[in-house]
Amino acid sequence: MAVPAEKLDNLLRRWEAMRARVVANLRTQGWSEEDAQDLFGEALLRAAVRCDTIDDLGAAEGWFWRLAHRHALDERRRRARQPLIHASIEPDELAAEKIQDSCDCSLALLEELSDAYRQALTLVDVQGMSVKDYADRASITANNASVRLYRARKALREKLASTCNTTSVAECQSCSC
Repeated sequence: MAVPAEKLDNLLRRWEAMRARVVANLRTQGWSEEDAQDLFGEALLRAAVRCDTIDDLGAAEGWFWRLAHRHALDERRRRARQPLIHASIEPDELAAEKIQDSCDCSLALLEELSDAYRQALTLVDVQGMSVKDYADRASITANNASVRLYRARKALREKLASTCNTTSVAECQSCSC
C-alpha cells in the first residue's frame, strides 16, 4: 500500500527530530557515536519502508523508538554471532601474533595468576574460544565461566597496575619496563 507523500514527510520530520535522543540512548548502550548514527539511519530507512502500518500519527514516535531499539538489539546479536577469528587464520597463528604484540611483563604476570584464571584468559582472550566452549571444557556452568573470566581479567589488570602503573592495553604494549 502506497503512503501519501505528505504523511511520509510528516513522519520523517518527526523521527528526524528524535535523532539526538535516540543516538544518546544508543550511546548509553555502548555504541560508538558513528555506530549510533548509522543505526539511527538504518532504523529510519526501515521505518520509512514500514510506515504504511501506522494509522495513528500520535503513536509514530513510540513505534519508531521501539523499531530503533529492536534494530540495535538485532545488530548487536548479529555482530556477536560473527566469528572473532577469520577462517583463513589458524588459532595458533593468531595467538602467536597477539603474544608477539604484547608486552613481555603482561605475559609474565599472566603466569603468576592461578591456574584457573590463566586457563580462562588464555583460552578465551588469546585463543578466541567462546565462553560456552570454555565452560564445557572446564566442566563448569557458562555463568561460572563468565564470572571466572571477569575475575581473571580484573586480577590481571590489578597486577598490571601495580607492576607497570597502567591498565591500558595500548600503554602496556609500548611499555619499556
